[in-house]
Amino acid sequence: AVVSTQSTGGAIKYILTTERFFFFKRYKLKNVHHVVFYEPPLHSECYTHYVNMLGEASGTCQHTTTLLYNKLDGTKLERIVGEKQCKLLINSAQTTHMIVSS
Repeated sequence: AVVSTQSTGGAIKYILTTERFFFFKRYKLKNVHHVVFYEPPLHSECYTHYVNMLGEASGTCQHTTTLLYNKLDGTKLERIVGEKQCKLLINSAQTTHMIVSS
């Protein structure tokens, strides 16, 4: 509860959390503008939860989500972007991809 109270006032710039913490606590943090995943979450609802928090942040700040993955993360990535998009991402010669949603 301390983290969510302080984050509303802008006192905390970065929060390091785990998927396990999300699974058991499911805190809803305010004023989140950037989320970084160091690997695709095992449960896709974790990804969805954090991305939806971005939409609830106030102001005109640009919101970003960064997801780092490699070819071995195909199964977890597929749960987030779907089978077709996953194959395109994994088999692409490009090293960086941008997926934009409105």
